[in-house]
Amino acid sequence: MSAVYECPKCNSQDVYFGNKTIVGGIGGIYGNRSKDVRRPYCRTCDIEALPLKGESKGSPQALALVLIGIGIVWILTYYVSGTGLPLPALGAFNIAAAFAVMFAGFLLTTRKR
Repeated sequence: MSAVYECPKCNSQDVYFGNKTIVGGIGGIYGNRSKDVRRPYCRTCDIEALPLKGESKGSPQALALVLIGIGIVWILTYYVSGTGLPLPALGAFNIAAAFAVMFAGFLLTTRKR
């Protein structure tokens, strides 16, 4: 999958790749080091093009709210059913499982979009 580039000035997606010399190093006795890097340039404006950002498939915040809601429903189901549901094999660990799901949702709220 190749990236799609767009010119920030004219919004054209017609780009070519050229070499740009970047000078690095710390100078002094070590000297400056330069290297050629391939960069995308707009054919009409001849300025450096930027990659397009793709549409996100979903929001971590929405998934976080869903996970927290599932955890709350899990605990409520556990207490209302008299500790028989949602997973009878877990027994009292149903509470721990529900809190684990809610904690995963809480961790997703701290992610940047």
